[in-house]
Amino acid sequence: MADQKTEPIKYWKITAEGVGTIGMFNSCSLPSMSLQASEFKVWDEQGKPNPLPTGVQASFGDVTLSRGVDDKAELWKWISKIAQKGANADTVKEVTLMACNADGGTIQEWKLTNAFPSSYSAAGMAAGGSDVLTEQISIRYTDAQLGGQGGLTGTV
Repeated sequence: MADQKTEPIKYWKITAEGVGTIGMFNSCSLPSMSLQASEFKVWDEQGKPNPLPTGVQASFGDVTLSRGVDDKAELWKWISKIAQKGANADTVKEVTLMACNADGGTIQEWKLTNAFPSSYSAAGMAAGGSDVLTEQISIRYTDAQLGGQGGLTGTV
């Protein structure tokens, strides 16, 4: 199609109140959603079960980001706060996840509601080389919207 344009993503960044902008993630797994339908069985005139869907329950998969370590340790501080104080109104955030192009412009933007880190890890490398120390964080959330649309609360 002539009107479609694909832009390469240079890096990912996140923002969250009280955490600040944390950028230059080189990989990101995007939000995912699964629906599970509940059934209620009724029987027809011949006595055969006829399952009727009665509703769906949405669940979301964690987002995982990785990047080279910086000297601010914001991700470590955030997950440490959760470990010490629990997931509460002070520690759970609305996170904005942005895919950026080479000019720093946003190509895609996700809003993650009630988000908090569920795991953190860092990978050490051999000293004396040109390797980069990396860190990885997984973020759990209760709702995701892409550009204000979809999820449990966005427009459809």
